Amino acid sequence: KKRLKKKQAAGRGSRSLQQQAPPAASGQMVSGEAYHVNEELQISLMRWQAFHHQLTGGRDVPQPQMEQIFAQFSLAEPEHARNVQTVQELLKSQRQAEAQELLASGGRLGQPADV
Repeated sequence: KKRLKKKQAAGRGSRSLQQQAPPAASGQMVSGEAYHVNEELQISLMRWQAFHHQLTGGRDVPQPQMEQIFAQFSLAEPEHARNVQTVQELLKSQRQAEAQELLASGGRLGQPADV
């Protein structure tokens, strides 16, 4: 699988997060992708993963249940929940930029459209 890398602008102390990215409040999950996130964001992601796993045992859950679990996490760990949402927005922005690049290149990532 293609490995994507995303650097946090203030990435002091950033480390590669090789684990599965957390499910978003929307229930979506990004797996097999490596992103560079700063230590604070990485800790928040791990806290969310632990919270999620504690309630679900690692099982996939329907989107409405995922939203309820994330709402509980937001009440219990508001700062970490905000950080998780920040990472999800970074992932969304990355995907949108890649989709635009793919469209602009005529379906050939990393190559100009006229090649």
